[in-house]
Amino acid sequence: MSEAKKERVVPVRHPIYGMCVVLGVAVLILAIVEGVYYIQGSATVAAGWVLLLGLLAISVANYLISWDILYPAFMFSAVWSLAAAVYDFFPFEIDPISWTTVCIFLGGNLCFSLGCILGNRRWNNRPAWFTTRAENTQPRRLLLLYSIIAVPLVVYHAMRATGVYSISPTFFIALRQIVLARQSDFRNIFLDYAPTVSVSTAFILLIEEHNRWLVAAGVVVTIVLGLLTTGRPILLLLFIGWMMLALLRKPNRSIRAMAMRLTWMAVVIVLVLTLVTLLTKRETQTENLDNKSGLEVAWGMTATYIAGPLAGFDYVVRRPESFEGYQNSTFAEIIAPLSALGFPVNLPPKDDPFLRVPFLINVFTAYKNYYIDFGMIGCFIAFSFFGFISSYLFRAATRGNQMATFFSAYLFYAMLFTPFDDVYFATFTRYIYVTAFGLAYFFVSRRFRLKLMISRQGAQA
Repeated sequence: MSEAKKERVVPVRHPIYGMCVVLGVAVLILAIVEGVYYIQGSATVAAGWVLLLGLLAISVANYLISWDILYPAFMFSAVWSLAAAVYDFFPFEIDPISWTTVCIFLGGNLCFSLGCILGNRRWNNRPAWFTTRAENTQPRRLLLLYSIIAVPLVVYHAMRATGVYSISPTFFIALRQIVLARQSDFRNIFLDYAPTVSVSTAFILLIEEHNRWLVAAGVVVTIVLGLLTTGRPILLLLFIGWMMLALLRKPNRSIRAMAMRLTWMAVVIVLVLTLVTLLTKRETQTENLDNKSGLEVAWGMTATYIAGPLAGFDYVVRRPESFEGYQNSTFAEIIAPLSALGFPVNLPPKDDPFLRVPFLINVFTAYKNYYIDFGMIGCFIAFSFFGFISSYLFRAATRGNQMATFFSAYLFYAMLFTPFDDVYFATFTRYIYVTAFGLAYFFVSRRFRLKLMISRQGAQA
């Protein structure tokens, strides 16, 4: 069988077909919401179940459009279904969500799905770019060398800052306190970008490198640097992007063929969340009143992290006065330089307040910033745009565009973590760096050969 026959891409169906399916699901969901709202007329536990059923219906519709588990609209609605399920089966007390919140969540999912339908179209007849591996291996290997050199330097500066000269939970907890306090005097320009460069290099190695030892080295270095940031983003970005790249190589990505891999993907994400919580939270290292183990406490905190943001966003919807002064949160990273230059712009506080739902939470899903700045309609427009970009890049990636594959691996993390936090504009400057990094690498590696290292191909020539 030829390679062309083996390749599987997302089916290109007419956009009207997909829109009709999604709009039909929307009408059904709205009818259910209106019916339950008419009967009960208040925020009850039933709203959470309507949300879950609506998200499951959207997930099924998105899968029927693509028959591909990596199709962005399906992954987006599926992870929201998971968050809603954890919320409905949450083992502790949690505030019920209102019908307004249900409409925003369902409407955002529908708009993301419609954006994906438009992005999955062919917009030009130009041949795909960057469809072959770069023969010039030196740029990616130099980037790997930079990442390896950065590890001992980051460890040294972190130990000097914490005063703990051993790799232990105490070291990570102390380092976490420094990071939260933004005492970054142990960093410098060389080390500050090491985690971002390392995870970007790991993606490039996973996409282009033939030498498995170099790929393994890139992944291990990124894991180490990710742990040293004491947060989840780098580790989750690596594992989610890695799994996306692995699944993208499979010719058949239907649920029947990928069920086991999809299950392992969910398990790994939850394990990473639990591991980071276990290492960096003080509560997991001390005895508590219920005599639970550190692992049990970490698991409970992970469940809270998954379900809490939904109730947290509902708090924002029902009590908008709690976020007075938080306007301009969406573009805070863009307008901050303007404020530093003396322009009269109001910057929101750097940290969100802790609110009770009834447990304390300061994470409010990706919708929070857009809702505060632009209201419900702004949420729908923003997620239509995100859906379009995600699907456009994914379509190009399935057709062999390696630069689109690189950017898709990055965006999958932001897309899958929308139930928990905004990783789109909240880390806008990082995306500027990553975009510049990707464009520079894919153009330079195919047009220039660096003379700083002697490659095997150069020696043979």
